[in-house]
Amino acid sequence: MILSDYFETVYKEYLFLKRRKVKNFNHDVGMFRIVRLYDISNMEITTIKHMDAEKFLLQIEKDRDISSATVNRYRSMLSAMFNYAIRDEILVINPIRNIRKYKEDPRSIVLSFEDIKRLLTHCKLSRSTELYYIVIIALYTGMRYSEVVFMMKSRLKDNVYTLRADETKSKKGRVVAIHSECWKIINEFMNLYPTSNDRIFTCSYFDRSFRSAKKKSNLESIRFHDLRRTFATHLMEKGVPVPVIQSQLGHSSLMMTELYLSGNLKKRVAEIEKLCYE
Repeated sequence: MILSDYFETVYKEYLFLKRRKVKNFNHDVGMFRIVRLYDISNMEITTIKHMDAEKFLLQIEKDRDISSATVNRYRSMLSAMFNYAIRDEILVINPIRNIRKYKEDPRSIVLSFEDIKRLLTHCKLSRSTELYYIVIIALYTGMRYSEVVFMMKSRLKDNVYTLRADETKSKKGRVVAIHSECWKIINEFMNLYPTSNDRIFTCSYFDRSFRSAKKKSNLESIRFHDLRRTFATHLMEKGVPVPVIQSQLGHSSLMMTELYLSGNLKKRVAEIEKLCYE
């Protein structure tokens, strides 16, 4: 069976069941659509060797002029498929196994206060009534995209939002301190646009409206995740202790910091108050 047939008849179904979000499934399918343009997709899956996989990665980097980070995404996607083929008893060895990840340049984009004001202005003017609120919550809390758009009313209390373990990247629950201005904005939105269930926002996919706001703000190169970095950097510049920032972001490697700060939420709320965008 050639690689492309294995993807369509076997692995694609597994992906659909594995991915909790349609967006992630569609992203993987879209990536493999690019893989189909290369010789590796027409090779018998049992004959693909280390050098074939390496040749593909070198070719796609050159042909499409993509970043090292994007090459690593293709590497990870193929490696996961080969690992599944091993569990499926089709392969014995993963041909990606000994190919090192490309060295990635860390993203360092941080929005200035002027950038933020432009972005928020165009978010307010967006056709999406929810975009502005989602972006400003991210800027004030450092929460990830999925953590913001799936916020629940029942877990908001006393300037604190509680995230369950299954909602975080680290798979560990955490509490997020909320700035008083952000608290007012959240309540303003819930009063203006009440929902019939526990979710605060009704949509979960804002890429198109966010891209439009970025373009109009001359900030096309930013990603939603850069709002999280912006939050952390601006707090640091305001003199907020790094452990407080780390706890707010919920990095899994800082468990001891989380434990140290978990009993002092009032202090964390007070520290977050040092941040102000409007």
